[in-house]
Amino acid sequence: MIKAILFDVQGVLYVNGQLNPTLAGFIRERYEEYQFALATSSGAWIRERLKKDGLATYFDLIVTADDAGLSKSDPKLYEGIAKRLGVGPAEILFVDDTEQFIVAAREAGLHAVHYTDPESFLAQHEH
Repeated sequence: MIKAILFDVQGVLYVNGQLNPTLAGFIRERYEEYQFALATSSGAWIRERLKKDGLATYFDLIVTADDAGLSKSDPKLYEGIAKRLGVGPAEILFVDDTEQFIVAAREAGLHAVHYTDPESFLAQHEH
């Protein structure tokens, strides 16, 4: 069973620099059901942006390129995220728009989906 959802920032949670309102709504509506986390190649600026957009409190973990020490193409990054969240890798759904990061997450044992648009994501994950 999925206990945590790990989102990418650029191209997923933020598209062309703008907050994805559909995913923001999903996070706000489902925060009691899942742990939410971010893994991003972007810098630490994302923490301030999430505060500005009223989403910071919904995330249990934010891992940036500045603090991870590992690339998103390294499965060890995802193993470390699972440990920090206190769940098994198979209990995490990773949502990203870059295939090589999806492959690395799957190698670490995560469920991973290639994000294309909010409607497709919601259709797969609403119940």
